[in-house]
Amino acid sequence: MSAELPSLPPVVKPLLLEALGRPFLAYELGATEDEIDQWLVGPNDEFGTLQQTQALLQLHIVLHGSRGDDNLSLRRLNLSHILGIYQEPFHTTLVNVIRGIATGEGAALVSSGSLEDILAQLVRDVYPLYLLPTDADPFPNSSTVSVYQNPLRQRFKAAVMVDEVLAKLFQAEDENSGRHGSLLRSTGQGGGVQLIMFAEMLIGAGWRAANTAKPGHPSVDEHVEAALMQLTIVRDALDGRHVEVPVRVAFTGVRLLVDQPIDLGWGILRKTDDRDRPLVPGGIEGQLQGTGSDGVNVSIDYSGDVVLDTKIDYRVRMRQFEPGDEWPQDLRAFDQVQRLIENVQLGALLSQDFNASEPITVLPTWRYVHDPLAHGYGVGWSDPRMSRSFMPKQLDEAAASKWRDFAIAVEAHRTKYIDVAIRRTLRAAAERRDFADVLMDAVIAWENLLGSRRGEPTLRVSGAIAWLLEDTSEKRSVLRSELSKLYDMRSDVVHGNKMPSDQKLVPKSQWALEVAVDSLRVLFTSRLELLTECKTGDERSNRLLMGG
Repeated sequence: MSAELPSLPPVVKPLLLEALGRPFLAYELGATEDEIDQWLVGPNDEFGTLQQTQALLQLHIVLHGSRGDDNLSLRRLNLSHILGIYQEPFHTTLVNVIRGIATGEGAALVSSGSLEDILAQLVRDVYPLYLLPTDADPFPNSSTVSVYQNPLRQRFKAAVMVDEVLAKLFQAEDENSGRHGSLLRSTGQGGGVQLIMFAEMLIGAGWRAANTAKPGHPSVDEHVEAALMQLTIVRDALDGRHVEVPVRVAFTGVRLLVDQPIDLGWGILRKTDDRDRPLVPGGIEGQLQGTGSDGVNVSIDYSGDVVLDTKIDYRVRMRQFEPGDEWPQDLRAFDQVQRLIENVQLGALLSQDFNASEPITVLPTWRYVHDPLAHGYGVGWSDPRMSRSFMPKQLDEAAASKWRDFAIAVEAHRTKYIDVAIRRTLRAAAERRDFADVLMDAVIAWENLLGSRRGEPTLRVSGAIAWLLEDTSEKRSVLRSELSKLYDMRSDVVHGNKMPSDQKLVPKSQWALEVAVDSLRVLFTSRLELLTECKTGDERSNRLLMGG
């Protein structure tokens, strides 16, 4: 073989690997990544068959022509543009022509003029570009230029405008934007959508959906299927049908020892894996190690070791959002994400006996709400290193089962009337660095659960908690008295009368938080009727104080 083809230059292996990556090379050559790895460490520059080596030479020529700049990101962008050039004689892009040299596969022509067939062919034309490395780039590679110059784009646009549902997206037209429209979505996103960018938007959304659905890169058929699903989601949402989109939230603070995902009914908790890698922001890298009171050393990733997979309703409305406008109430499905996060956090907190020195802490790190009409992943994140210091924990099968049971119970039985108690308890447990704030939050949680506008609040709330947590008159009397003293301390801090020393404030604040956690645990287990039958804190405290 080497006699029939000149040897590849020695620089080609590291250069091809750096710029193109294993997944792209494997796809282009019709090989496996293991075969690519063996070639990279092997003595021969040629790869596989004569046709595969010819394809390698073509890739080297393209790469050499795209170098021009030592900036790796710019080089990859140039590569994407060159490889995405449409080759009219072959009815596909250059990147697929090179793959055809290696594999003998030709381009599959569009079998009909349907919108779905056209979109599927556009995906196949640009699919290899999505396999190019992106970890060193600020944004993922884009197929925009390739789709823009593809002759199928005009057929796609025409097919969209004769679709009576999809055409609603593009009712306006001007010289600069062409056909376009403005809409709001229940993901919390909104803005303009251009017909000229619609195909690339669906292809990109399809890649994001397929690339985060399972570990490893999606196949071309999986990319096609996912892109077509984005088209269906958009059409159904415009038509007023019920449709959902995936949501993913990562949590740090705990590790799961069980490999089996935890089914919550409304979501799945699982270990993080390769499918989450495209979503992890670079700003929260790093690890934390700690040895708890049980003597077990645990290491966690700040970017998250546990992921919640769930869904929210996807709705759209054709309108422009102006400064000062309030986001429509029927398009606030994104609010549900925060509620589900709180369910996971509170479920963990209630699942273990409260330990003031090292309470179980589950902190959200990054979240991704999939939107078929968005550009890019659009991941939101918060830095867990900004919270109060915490002790990493690992959960065995029994502990994970308790976490599941409490998370399910919280979602099933919480009402908007105890949302304040839930939020304040979670903040006191994980976020507050000042123990005066811990005390404030904990007592506010008491009042939200069992307070009233009528009567003397200290007596009512402390008495109701005593009835909730203790089972004899003697124990209730002692607890009510101690809670009243905590109320006095809270009052002194709030009104600036007296600031207790840290030696006194820290344990008292921790105990106040423990009382809030214990109260919520009892309400979601043995006294569930106080949530299901009583609407307000007033009603709950009345029933408790009357011995109910």
